[in-house]
Amino acid sequence: EDSVLSIDNFDITLIGVNASVETLIENKVLRISSDKTDTINTNPFANIDTNTNANATPTFADIDQDGDLDLIIG
Repeated sequence: EDSVLSIDNFDITLIGVNASVETLIENKVLRISSDKTDTINTNPFANIDTNTNANATPTFADIDQDGDLDLIIG
């Protein structure tokens, strides 16, 4: 199943397609600008093996309660 996950009002967006994280989009334009454009970067999650023979959907949660969001794919 395809999924779209947005963090910080689409400043960071992960798009999962067919059980893998296919695309990472990071908005690098300052929020004060009304002309927002997205930049597609090299995907730092590209080497994560999500070959589960099932739909693995990306999500974020603060698992270790350190104030940072942790990526969970399952």
